[in-house]
Amino acid sequence: MMDLKTILPGVAGAMGASVAMSLILRSIRPGAELVDGAHVMRYGRSLKLLTVGFWVCYVGAFVGAFFARPDGRLPLLITISSFLLMILVFHIEMFNVRVVYDETGVRTFSPWRRRRVIPWSAFRRVYFSAPLKWYVVETDGYGCVRLHVFLSGVETFLDEIERRGLAVVRNGCGGKRVPH
Repeated sequence: MMDLKTILPGVAGAMGASVAMSLILRSIRPGAELVDGAHVMRYGRSLKLLTVGFWVCYVGAFVGAFFARPDGRLPLLITISSFLLMILVFHIEMFNVRVVYDETGVRTFSPWRRRRVIPWSAFRRVYFSAPLKWYVVETDGYGCVRLHVFLSGVETFLDEIERRGLAVVRNGCGGKRVPH
């Protein structure tokens, strides 16, 4: 018979992850935020709170590692430190990525590449990448803009692109809207 002490942490972790994912999915707004006449797409509060939660867990685990047995301390610190890069990348994405659009075009703000101002006339194709869960907006001369499904405001942006005459393949379903 299985010992409850061995399976309980896994069950609690799975339930916690399910609740967190449910809250995140419910927090994604289809409409972009209107700020000074421009529409702003960005990651929502739930994802930012999740990021803060990751930091709290990381710091707690790091501090806790110093209370481990001396012979196990170094491997534990190395393992915990390997998560630092993942949390850092997640933090940078959640707090620094935004896309702003208005009648003149689209402005992108990302730590991963330079800022761009893209006129609507440069837009060529929009499709959904199922493996990466993001929309790819191809342009002439401005590169691609990638919009993850967790970014609030993507639906109104896609509506705007369609209003301007460009076909959008939503969620890989031939242009049919499918709820996230």
